[in-house]
Amino acid sequence: MSITTRAAVLSRSGAALPYGDSRPLSLETVTLAAPGPGEVLVAVKAAGLCHSDLSVINGDRPRPLPMALGHEAAGVVEALGDGVTDLAVGDHVVMVFMPSCGHCDPCAGGRPALCEPAPTAGASFCPAPGASFARASRSTTTWAAPPSPNGPWCRAGPW
Repeated sequence: MSITTRAAVLSRSGAALPYGDSRPLSLETVTLAAPGPGEVLVAVKAAGLCHSDLSVINGDRPRPLPMALGHEAAGVVEALGDGVTDLAVGDHVVMVFMPSCGHCDPCAGGRPALCEPAPTAGASFCPAPGASFARASRSTTTWAAPPSPNGPWCRAGPW
């Protein structure tokens, strides 16, 4: 099973400013594989533009291209990969820059950005698994967490 969606894809970095003229991003149809083990498919409802995204666009943070950008988003879980037990279809989630375990003292205290095991749990900058500048995105469950319980999508994240 695969999923087709539209995404903002960066094909080249280092484009001239202003980006409105140089157009380094293009809206493209992309195909996502179904969620794998430990992954979820999220219907993206809102996304934030982060300075790290701009650093990839301007070439300060070189990444393999082309790539769909974004890593801060709020959405709804649409499908679960094998072994996902802490989320369910229909759950609202936020996709965050830094994965978190959900169990260490900072996570349990509501501060997942300070997760102690995250640096050893694959917490490198990698927007591709949770590319949020798209209508749908695959994400590992360490990148998708329950949001603040009430409020509009534009204020759903922990940031």
